[in-house]
Amino acid sequence: MMATVNYTFTFLACILAINVAKAQIPNPALIGYWHNWNSVSAPYIQLDFIDDRYNVIVVAFAVPASPSDMTMLFTSHVVSQSVLTTKIQQLQSQGK
Repeated sequence: MMATVNYTFTFLACILAINVAKAQIPNPALIGYWHNWNSVSAPYIQLDFIDDRYNVIVVAFAVPASPSDMTMLFTSHVVSQSVLTTKIQQLQSQGK
């Protein structure tokens, strides 16, 4: 018998709501989630190749450090952390 594990991410919604309330959200806003892996069903897209019409880009998804640890990590599987940071800063400088 396999154990069933359920995760609740209520805290994330609260943090997001607080940050969104403080942020300047464009009107209209075209919001998209960007993921950090490469697979056949969901190929990797460089941050600077995202369609310019997206004016809010949410970098997602963090994963647990280990199956028994709820410390969340965000690791780029395609580019180095420094390249990722630079690309995020470039998007932020464009108001995204």
